[in-house]
Amino acid sequence: MKPANILIVEDETIVGMDLKLKLQSRGYNVLETASTGQEAIEISNKYNPDLILMDIILDGNIDGIEAASQISTRQQIPIIYITGNSDFVIDERLLATQPVEVLIKPVHDLQLFEIIKQALPN
Repeated sequence: MKPANILIVEDETIVGMDLKLKLQSRGYNVLETASTGQEAIEISNKYNPDLILMDIILDGNIDGIEAASQISTRQQIPIIYITGNSDFVIDERLLATQPVEVLIKPVHDLQLFEIIKQALPN
């Protein structure tokens, strides 16, 4: 079975790198790490990832929720939001994107990998 292709969307370089290393250590393929909503949209269109880990507050004019909304109009990709702001959990725009889960930073590895496992098709 080939490893799942995951796109990380995170504007904090160190956080993105940490996620990438953790995912790779579990056998996942990290396509790229985007730091803006626009990059997330472009990379999703190019690679059609199996899963997206999406921060909400990003560099640029498009936040993670808007990027997810635009991506979901073209592709059915499971999205797990990872945010430092718990206020977003009840955001109507976020809920409209039908995320797999909204995780609040700092995210515990066991929780993250359990959610990823649930989100990916067997």
